[in-house]
Amino acid sequence: MKEVEAIREYTTKELAALLGTTDGNLRRLKSEHAEEMTEGVHWRREGVETIWTEAGLEFMAKLLSRSSERAIAVYEEVQLRKQEQEELRAREEHYSNPRLRYADLPEIMGQQIANSLISPDFVRRIDRAVIATVGRALTSSTSFLAEDTNTVFRLLDQECPPPIDPDSVLGDTDDSRCF
Repeated sequence: MKEVEAIREYTTKELAALLGTTDGNLRRLKSEHAEEMTEGVHWRREGVETIWTEAGLEFMAKLLSRSSERAIAVYEEVQLRKQEQEELRAREEHYSNPRLRYADLPEIMGQQIANSLISPDFVRRIDRAVIATVGRALTSSTSFLAEDTNTVFRLLDQECPPPIDPDSVLGDTDDSRCF
């Protein structure tokens, strides 16, 4: 199976060769399905030449897939490429947003603790570091909303009462869960 080229625009002749049909057949299909296609989305004019976009390639490949194995292969390749682009966009968004990037961290840490893969001493050190880092981030960041900060501090207060000395990371509590 021939792979679809990575270019984003095709002349009618290039599109016909890619789909295994004639340029006359593409012009006929364009005319028959004119109400379903949009200039600037599926195709555009460059002088007298019609230039096809990826959306036009996909549309024509879908039309021709009813009668051509080659068009079926091209249509499937276009769909795969769209899916890969969407997955890439989602991964980029995920890794560029700290809230998404670290969303699974509490669950992963909980699983590690539950499986006794992390010693209790290490857990206490992690707790201290996380609380200190979260506290600094919440008090210095403009990316958090006031409601976010209040929610986090309220949840922390439920688990561990605030220390008497706010500069102390260890706190002044007898609760062993709280450092």
